[in-house]
Amino acid sequence: MAITQGVEDKSNTGRAADIFVSYAREDIREAEKIVKALEAQGWSVWFDGRISAGANWDKAVEAALESARCVIVIWSNASVESDWVRAEAESARERGIALPVRITDIQLPVVFRTIQTPSLLGWSGNISHPGFVELIRGITALLEKPRLSGHLVPHQNQLQHRLSWLMIGFIVLPITAILVLNLTKVREIMINVDVRVSQFDVTLDADRQIFDPIVLREIGISGIQEILFPREKAVAGHQRTAHTVQSDKITLKSSTLSQQESSITLEPIFAKSGTHLQFQHRSNPNELGVSLYGLPEPIRVNVMGYVTVQYPPKIHYTSDFGSPKPVVLSSDGRSVDFVLTYLATPSSWLSNPLPISQLTFVRVDERITLRTSSILEVSTIISGIIRIGTLEDLTITLRPQDLIRLGTVKGSITALNQEDNGIRLQFVGDTTRLEKCVGTACQSEMPTRWVWLRKRHPLLLYGTVAIYILCLIILFINSWRKSPD
Repeated sequence: MAITQGVEDKSNTGRAADIFVSYAREDIREAEKIVKALEAQGWSVWFDGRISAGANWDKAVEAALESARCVIVIWSNASVESDWVRAEAESARERGIALPVRITDIQLPVVFRTIQTPSLLGWSGNISHPGFVELIRGITALLEKPRLSGHLVPHQNQLQHRLSWLMIGFIVLPITAILVLNLTKVREIMINVDVRVSQFDVTLDADRQIFDPIVLREIGISGIQEILFPREKAVAGHQRTAHTVQSDKITLKSSTLSQQESSITLEPIFAKSGTHLQFQHRSNPNELGVSLYGLPEPIRVNVMGYVTVQYPPKIHYTSDFGSPKPVVLSSDGRSVDFVLTYLATPSSWLSNPLPISQLTFVRVDERITLRTSSILEVSTIISGIIRIGTLEDLTITLRPQDLIRLGTVKGSITALNQEDNGIRLQFVGDTTRLEKCVGTACQSEMPTRWVWLRKRHPLLLYGTVAIYILCLIILFINSWRKSPD
């Protein structure tokens, strides 16, 4: 009696499978090898063991045979004598879906002798066997669903499935990338600052000379610990020896008592990296207020001619220095405040760029009421702009009282001069933070990664987009060509 296997039992899954296998019970081992090899190629093959308990065996086989799209008939000495196998083979032949295969050297029934029949004589399960390769090609041609598995042409459903997922990935991943780029800010940005302020603070980024020698009309210095005066001659003609004064403040001013030329020269000041400086606007355009914090080195001021000296509490006199003499001022190492009065307003107070690591435009005030006191941060910005990078369209316009917060900066102040309405400074460098606050509302002005990429590297971005679109078109065409008609 012939045992028949085929597609999945509809009584269990309701799905038709690809292949129905017809064979004799005596050939069950060879049939199982063929079934397993076909299933390994991605096709669905039904076993008689999958028929549900209690189901009508005849009807299940008949339904499987009718729904199959390919019927493999295993011819052997036993199957050529089986009425079941002959009947199933004839039904498949009439429908044009019969695909015979020979496992023993026999003569086929007359009606099947004209059909190309692969030979699996002595087949051990090797998928590269010529007979099995020929069988796979016949199934593929019959089902019209080619796929590639190893060196064979496998089922197409899996390929179509992979192509679909690949297309989904090609669409979803760029959208996700754009969203991420739009939601994340750049960590560091180059800025070009050009502002007018009433006060600003900086921290030096390197050991350097802050000022070149400056010839002044007047200099006021406070926060000092000791003043060493050179030998001098009083105006009345009395000679004075060098002496030391314990005072925290001194003012030196060129006198107009004589036609003799007089001068006050502030010698270069050297500061270490990390020194904090504060610049203040003065009402006189020829004046500049400067505070230095953490300055351990003595300060030298060379004086010559008639110079008026004043220091607390009420000492005020004029001395005659016949030749340039140094006044040495020692600080307490905490802070020194200068008020520099120039002979004429300089074009810039800096002869060389000033490298800094911090830059703030904030004045800290204390508000005192009858019962409480509080600390307030007040913006010192009067006007100006901040350009982000070298892009003209990424510009922040600043108005009075706009509070700007910068993170760690790395760059230099390139210009510094006094104007009627404030100190104008220009800074070029990088910052890790850029916030603009109006009132209590603060907003980050750091551009998103998408905006930065689009503005800074447009050719790279557009080239990547063009390549992506081209790949998507190629993928779509391949998917369309491999889809069933």
